Amino acid sequence: MSTMRKVAVCIIGLVLVSTIGAYAATTKIAYFGRTRATELAWAEDVAQKFSAMRPDVEVEVWASGTGGGSDYQEKLAVLTAAGTPPDVFLGLADKLGFIVKGFALDITPYVERDRAELQINTFPPGVWESPSFQKRQYGVPLTLTTHLVFYNQSLFLDRGLAFLPTNWDDRSWTWEMFLEYCRRLTVVGEQGRYEQLGLTQIAEPKLPDICYMFGGDWFEPEAYETGWAERVTMTRPENIKAYEAARDVYARYAAAGPPKGISASTGFLQGLVAMDWAGANRIGASFKEARKKGDIAFGLAVGPVPLVENRMNTRWTNPLFISNDSKNPDLAWEFVKFATSTESQELWTRYTGSMPARRTAVRAYIESLTDVFDMPTNEILAAMEGSVVHSVRSIEEAVVEAPFEIARRAGQWISPILAGTVPVGNGLATMEQALNAYIREFNAAMRKQ
Repeated sequence: MSTMRKVAVCIIGLVLVSTIGAYAATTKIAYFGRTRATELAWAEDVAQKFSAMRPDVEVEVWASGTGGGSDYQEKLAVLTAAGTPPDVFLGLADKLGFIVKGFALDITPYVERDRAELQINTFPPGVWESPSFQKRQYGVPLTLTTHLVFYNQSLFLDRGLAFLPTNWDDRSWTWEMFLEYCRRLTVVGEQGRYEQLGLTQIAEPKLPDICYMFGGDWFEPEAYETGWAERVTMTRPENIKAYEAARDVYARYAAAGPPKGISASTGFLQGLVAMDWAGANRIGASFKEARKKGDIAFGLAVGPVPLVENRMNTRWTNPLFISNDSKNPDLAWEFVKFATSTESQELWTRYTGSMPARRTAVRAYIESLTDVFDMPTNEILAAMEGSVVHSVRSIEEAVVEAPFEIARRAGQWISPILAGTVPVGNGLATMEQALNAYIREFNAAMRKQ
């Protein structure tokens, strides 16, 4: 063999060894999310971008095959018990449960090391702390959901009503004005049949928003400080006043509550209900798709919830967690930082239509809504930003277990109050008694573990 040929063979051999070595050095990490096409598309895009930046890491995207409720948690528990947990997972449903039950890694050491890189100041006040427990950090926020009032501009114009303000600090949009709008936007025909309603519902029955607004609360301050409820406070005078006010709205003006022949879930998009008091997730999950299909035949706008004592509204924060059993926590952390960066959150908003957790990604979010709302960009921005400023951490992210018992039994406890079939005081007293018994039993069981 000639000298040149020997050299060529050696070079080819070195290239092959180098290539094989490169493939052998590739480490796989797994991201786990719920089965929503837009969210999975985002995850695939971010995974590819991360692997392009880190060729030594391959990110696999695992679809849970579930939504975001208890089935999602069960699937994650099964994977963990089998010794095949994902390295990174999207925090959904019982996010505090993931922390307390040991599924989520305590990332405080990583955070302290990389604090400057994380740019924590780009998260609105309170948002960064949402995936934390007893002063330890367990996740990095990716996306938010707050509560707002969406409304039908066409029905407002028909009744000669001014559009809602977009500034959440505007004190003109009061509870009294809200009631007047509900009255004027509700139309009853000659036969007593409802032809149009002012409102779908007030937030969600499983949430304490209406109590917050009237100065009340379901829990004592200590529960939010420690994460553990010792008792609930359903029968506070402020809570009773709040539910009496809500019951009166439901009796006369809302699709929820006593049946009126108009659906609370579909009536707004059908143009039969003027205002939809709901979570911002409604935008990506419903309004964007309806716009694409041409199913919204009216001017759509958004504004604040009405002012009572305050405008407090529930904020959900979905973070990325690292599995406590990840075999590659350092690489998982690198991926979490990348996937929750401003650039990745901008991608999240474009794929899902959901609100980003970072203020630095909000502009991209607002731009994605210009084809949804019939409003100037600056007004959309004001309404969305105001909802975050006036929001509070969701009770399920702040208090262990009790909020889920409320959610499970809201139809039994709260719905009859709003339907007017159970007196407010009696209904809240029954709820308080049952919940306190449940909390005592649950806390006792947890202390034995």
